[in-house]
Amino acid sequence: MAEENTNEEVKIMSKHDFYFETSLYESVKINELEKYPFQGDVDAYSAQNNSETTYSIDTEEIDTWINGGINVGFFLIKLTCKRKHNDVLRFTVFKNKEIVFKMGQYPSLADLQFAEIGKKYDRVLPDEDLRNLKKAIGLVSHGAGAGSFVYLRRIFEKLIFETYTNHS
Repeated sequence: MAEENTNEEVKIMSKHDFYFETSLYESVKINELEKYPFQGDVDAYSAQNNSETTYSIDTEEIDTWINGGINVGFFLIKLTCKRKHNDVLRFTVFKNKEIVFKMGQYPSLADLQFAEIGKKYDRVLPDEDLRNLKKAIGLVSHGAGAGSFVYLRRIFEKLIFETYTNHS
C-alpha cells in the first residue's frame, strides 16, 4: 500500500473566492476556508457601481439545530458596498462542522462575473465571442463546467482561424 503524504499543504480559499468564484452547491471543507468567512469585509468588483469596492459582511441565522451532536445551520449572508451602500448581494449558505456551501445567491454568480468580464473584454472581443464567453461563464456558474468548453472552443477556433488567414 502506498503511504499517504500527510505533509501536503492545504490551500485556503479566500472569502472573495467563496462568494465570487464558487458555484452553488460546491462543498468547501471548513478547514480549507479562510477563517471567519461570515464576518468582516471582502474586496470585489461592484457591477452596480462599476468599480472595485469593499463589501461589509452581515450574517443572519435562519435556522440551526444539533444533528448527532453536530451544529448544522442555514444562514443569510448580506454583502453591502461600504462606499455607496447601494450594492447589496445576498447568499443563502449551509454550514455544518465539516463543510459549507452556497445554496442560493442574488445576483447570480454569472451576473456578478459578466460585469467584470465586460469591463475587461468589451474592447477586445467581438460581440459573438463575448456572448460565447458569457455563456461559458454561465455554465460554469451552474456547475456545468464541461459544457462551457464548447463555447470556449468556438472562441479559440475563431481566433486561430483568423490568425491563420491573416498570416497565410
